[in-house]
Parts: sequence; C-alpha cells; structure tokens
Amino acid sequence: MARCATLLSLIGATCSSTENVEIATRARSPSWDNPVLHSLFCVTLLTQRQYERDLLAFQQTMNIGLFKCDEFQIWSNVSAGILFPGKKQEEASIRISLLNRSLDTTRGGAGGQVAANTRIFQELWRRIFQEKRFLRHQWTIKLDVD
Repeated sequence: MARCATLLSLIGATCSSTENVEIATRARSPSWDNPVLHSLFCVTLLTQRQYERDLLAFQQTMNIGLFKCDEFQIWSNVSAGILFPGKKQEEASIRISLLNRSLDTTRGGAGGQVAANTRIFQELWRRIFQEKRFLRHQWTIKLDVD
C-alpha cells in the first residue's frame, strides 16, 4: 500500500486496498466526452540489439507500431547517435529519452529463458511517472519493439 501511495502521489492519484488488491484511482477522472483524451501514449525500452534497432527504424519508415500512437517515448541507455550510427536522417531523428543504467540482464527461470529485468522496468516506470507526459492521454501502453 505504501509503495502504491508513493508512486501515485506523483500524479495526484490515491490508493485503496480491497481484499488485498490495490486499486489506483486518479484524483480527477478524465471525461470520455473530451476528444483530446481519446488518445494513446506509447512507451518502449530499446536495447542496443541490432534487430530491435532495425525493427524500430522500419516501423518509423512505415509509420506503424509505436509511431501510430498520438504521442510516444523511446527509452534507452544510449543516444540515438549510438543506436543508429551512420543511418539516414529519419532514423537519426528518432529522439531517445535516456535511462542512466545498464540494460544488461541475467537469465533464469524456466529453462533459463526469463530475463531478470524487474529493476530496469521499475526505474523506467519511475521516470515515466516523474515526467507526467502520460497524463495528457487516456491510455498508456508499454510496447516491445518486436
């Protein structure tokens, strides 16, 4: 409950607990009659893996995926210049929000195929909550590039 209250206090929301389920309620619920609020804010975390970079560049060229959202934010731990060295102008124009931490993870779980990335995503969501860009939209979606 304390963790919920701490995170949501950043955006003016409250928490309550019902039968061990935390429920978050925005202090000012948006009106469904306001067309500005019928929008998507999309977020992705981009690693330096070549296939992710190529796929994101392709999506930008085709105006699909993340680029179809009303507003989007691409996070990585390196700049666009490092992610897309020597690429054409439109790929170089992709704006990256920097997450100052390693994105390297260990593998574990069933068959060693599960990435231990909880701390990375906790930091990512903390930063998203701090910036409050998502408050301009009705929906927030975290997308994987692939």
